[in-house]
Amino acid sequence: MQKTKVGETKYILNMLTTQYGGHIRGFLLLGDGGGNDLYVQYGFGKSNLTGYNAVATMDGIVFDYSYMRHFEGSAPYRSIGIGFVQNR
Repeated sequence: MQKTKVGETKYILNMLTTQYGGHIRGFLLLGDGGGNDLYVQYGFGKSNLTGYNAVATMDGIVFDYSYMRHFEGSAPYRSIGIGFVQNR
């Protein structure tokens, strides 16, 4: 949660994100598996975002939330990567 106060106004932003999915990894054996092996990886899944933002103003000694908005969103994600695995 992120809070900021400017004068008598408080700005609040609260978010939560989750990601889930999996990945597929394939290995390319270099040097008969005795040295470093190259891998290629593909990741996939879904990312979800939920939260709210608000603006509160001071009303005497109590903050009055004059604006509050809840938001949600989701999107699929994909990634591709390559790398080396060191064999000993």
